[in-house]
Parts: sequence; structure tokens; C-alpha cells
Amino acid sequence: MKRNKHFAIVAILFGALMACTLPSLGGQHLFVTLSPAAGETADAASLRQAGDTIGKRLNKNGISSRTILLGKQIVVVMPPTTNYTTVLPLLTEEGRITFVDSINSLLVGSDISSDLPVILTNEDIKSATVEDGSQVNAGPGFIIVIYFNEAGAKKLADYSRTNVGHYLVIARDGRVISSPYVNTAITGGSAIIQGNLTEQSAQELAAFISTESLPFPMQDTNHETK
Repeated sequence: MKRNKHFAIVAILFGALMACTLPSLGGQHLFVTLSPAAGETADAASLRQAGDTIGKRLNKNGISSRTILLGKQIVVVMPPTTNYTTVLPLLTEEGRITFVDSINSLLVGSDISSDLPVILTNEDIKSATVEDGSQVNAGPGFIIVIYFNEAGAKKLADYSRTNVGHYLVIARDGRVISSPYVNTAITGGSAIIQGNLTEQSAQELAAFISTESLPFPMQDTNHETK
């Protein structure tokens, strides 16, 4: 009996937390409950960081949201029109961006070797924007313009000056997303990713690039619209 009362109290508290966060969204909502992936350990600070990063990713994709910490879980509340399948990678993937040096072009989708030198990471990036390539003389399709912070711009300039003829491979969570050729020193503090990007895929990738990575990957334990 005491156990049932305990569960009832937890349910009431959960409902109260939800009620406090939902008025600004209005109507029904998509609720996604996330937990650290199997084998990962998390404390309150790392979960707060994960929630903040997820919120930033969704915001950069034009999705209003609220994140609620509930024990070892994060509840993400979004408008009911949110496409669950589309946003799931933003909620769960670590999103660790690395720029590595390679003497060869690497296939998109392939895994990068751990022995390739890492030149830049998320921490070196200030922002990333999506542009219509046809409007900036970059050809059809969408491109991502990456702007580096001061430290990142210096790393990029120093690297590119001495590695013309190499490939500065860009990877997300160890998987290649672009393999641009270095044909000159890059001193402007920015770089471009292009190649078969739709507006949606470009927006998603830009959200990963311009935010810090999650402290650990997450997994969806429940999702429902109510």
C-alpha cells in the first residue's frame, strides 16, 4: 500500500512539473522521454547539459520545446506537429564533430580511423548557417557555412597552410559527412560543406555543428502525443 502511494505521489509531481511548462506551447504536445544509452552513467549536471544542448538543437531547427529533468531521465516536450522520426537524431545522437587530416578522400558514411590527426572539434566552432547554394554561387542544393571562433580560425589557417593537397575530413560521431580537398590556405575563419544536402538535412547537420556535443548518447524510452 505504501508503495502504491509512493507511485501516486511521483505521478502527481510529474503532472505538476508538466503543467508548469506547457502553457506557452498550448494544446496537445509530443512527449519524448530520454535516458542515457546503455552503459552510460549520468549525474544531474551532465543531464542538465544534455537537456540544454537538445533544446538548442531543436531551436536551431525552428522547433519550440521544453526539457524537464526527472530523476535520471529527460522529458522533451514539443508541439504535436513535430515529426518524431525527423527529430529523433537531434534528441539522441552525441553529435561529436571532428575535423581530421587525411591524405585520401573518404567516402561519406564510412568510419574514420582513430589514428587520423584531429585538427578541429565542436569547441572550435562559433556558428553554422544554412544557405541556398544557388544564391551564393555554390551551385544547386543547400550548403552549410561554418564560422570558427578565434582559436578555431587559427588552427584552420595553420593546418591548411602546411597541408595543401590533403583532405580535411569532417565527421559526426566518427562517421564521415564530408571530405573537402585543401587546395589553398584557409584564412578567412570559415568553411563550407556542400554535396547533396536538402534543406532539412542541412538544417539538422548545422544544428549538430553549431552546438556542443551531448555528454553521452541518449535513447528514447517512450514517446507519445497527448
